[in-house]
Amino acid sequence: MSVLCYGDDGLRGIGDTFMKQTWIGVLKRIDLGAGGWCLEAVSGSVFELYGEIDMRYADQRVSITGVLKTVHGFLMTGEESIEVSEVSLLQD
Repeated sequence: MSVLCYGDDGLRGIGDTFMKQTWIGVLKRIDLGAGGWCLEAVSGSVFELYGEIDMRYADQRVSITGVLKTVHGFLMTGEESIEVSEVSLLQD
């Protein structure tokens, strides 16, 4: 059985049940320690990203598909994290 709720950034699962979601924003490379990626979403939220991300998307407007996680990594963005499954470049 899946239990779902709506959050500020869309539909999400509760407990161990999470759904893929899509966020839109600007992809930023963070050069802190070993480096990392974050998404500055159009909602104003900043999400730390985990997964394979191509450097050519840096500073571009993108669509990110993935699963929302409540893990906070070393980038210390203060927001939730996204386990990325797909990145798409958006045309302005």
